[in-house]
Amino acid sequence: MEEGYQPLDYEADTVKAGETLYKTGRTSCYSQAQVTVESAYETVNYGAYNVAFDDVILTEKMLDPGDSGSSVWKKSE
Repeated sequence: MEEGYQPLDYEADTVKAGETLYKTGRTSCYSQAQVTVESAYETVNYGAYNVAFDDVILTEKMLDPGDSGSSVWKKSE
């Protein structure tokens, strides 16, 4: 959003450590996990190159191979 992109049909929200997030995916169907870190800087190795990601939310395990791109949400209050 800081770069000028706005998600369609929803508003982004903030999360706090300890909150529970929920997701659906192709492999794991439905899962939930607690947020462990609200904002992290991570580097991912793709074999021939590395890609850095900033402001990443870290959670307990909630994804399986095939779940990439799954939506994640928290319950409204």
